[in-house]
Amino acid sequence: MISLDRLKRKSCDIAVIGAGPAGISAALNGTLRKKNVVLIDKAGAMDRLKKACCISNYPGFPGISGLELERAFLDHLKEFDIKVVVKDVYKILKVKNRFVIYTKGAVKDVFEAKSVILCTGVVDEKKIEGEEELVGRGVSYCVTCDGLVYQGKDVVVISDFKGGEEEAKVLAEDYHCTVTYVPGYDVGTIPGVNILNETPVEVKADADNKDKVVVRFKRSSIAADGIFIIRKNISPKSMLPGIETEKGYIAVGAGMETSIKGAFAAGDCTGPPFQIARAVGQGQVAALSAVEYLKEVSN
Repeated sequence: MISLDRLKRKSCDIAVIGAGPAGISAALNGTLRKKNVVLIDKAGAMDRLKKACCISNYPGFPGISGLELERAFLDHLKEFDIKVVVKDVYKILKVKNRFVIYTKGAVKDVFEAKSVILCTGVVDEKKIEGEEELVGRGVSYCVTCDGLVYQGKDVVVISDFKGGEEEAKVLAEDYHCTVTYVPGYDVGTIPGVNILNETPVEVKADADNKDKVVVRFKRSSIAADGIFIIRKNISPKSMLPGIETEKGYIAVGAGMETSIKGAFAAGDCTGPPFQIARAVGQGQVAALSAVEYLKEVSN
């Protein structure tokens, strides 16, 4: 990991990750409490809400469309001069009493916050059997984070969308890895990358070599030094190491606090029911809890 002192950082009191209803509510309430808030989302605000044709159970707005409600939410953000920073957050690390937030992209901005609120929505992708048990022990979700660890080694990249192709090329070209790419879709030739059209069913430690991991497919298996699983969404445990989950959702208390001091969560990422009113309420609670936490650490 790069030394924090060498990074150009953007500092804030509260970083809100995800600009859906929960994230917007958290950002507004944090701002109303006079805190410096940064709202970050890889797709911009309200990406999923705008697709709803009719919302019947949001109080005060009977029959409103997702697009209309999106506009109302965005107008509210503008009223308080809150802008959505369009960045893809891939890793959050707690360093002493602060959170360092790493983003992808041509310009890899780094944010530093005293508190974070995760409003990342639901990770829909089905897990491969055994993958979670091997995270950090042969399985990774981020080439930017862990590519250097596997420089010059044999790796397998598994992905069900085209973003995985770029990650496979980076491993082959920049890190000089021998790369086998396992796509969940039809793909052409990728220079310097082997294509394997198989369906992965299990990831496990190699019984014969403790430094290897094995991907088992329906008809074959392959051993490698590392396995990268590239999905559109990042699991909470991968984004914020050490955070506790229950049935795949972030475990929270009554104040939307997580298992990591100073980190809060709200909205669909905390589990069902997946409703806008619930997300907005949780976003408010998370922001107010973050404000109280900031008072504690400043004393």
